Amino acid sequence: MATPLVTVETTDTVTTITIEQPQTRNALSLPVMEAVIDALEEVARRTDVHAVVLATAGHVFSSGHNLAEVRAADRQEQQRIFSVCSRMMLLVQQIPQPVIARVRGRRHRRRVPARGVV
Repeated sequence: MATPLVTVETTDTVTTITIEQPQTRNALSLPVMEAVIDALEEVARRTDVHAVVLATAGHVFSSGHNLAEVRAADRQEQQRIFSVCSRMMLLVQQIPQPVIARVRGRRHRRRVPARGVV
């Protein structure tokens, strides 16, 4: 049996959506983004879910877009990829439940100069 792209698990009033693609560093391929959209849309319809956790398998939250997929796509398919990505990002903001990212790894601190200071 193939590993699913995304798993969805609800415990009490919290749903965890997990991208299950550690072998690609959880790259946002078109099928992965479509699976996340499907999961978010399903959660948005549920009144028993009060919060969503967006998680990933493995040690990397996400390496971003699947660049091999983007490079191999023609202009029309690239536009589709970015349109689906925009839809996914908007859904994170638009569903009625708050969405929290579960990110693992080291935290890095970087000094940022005050505004206007060079």
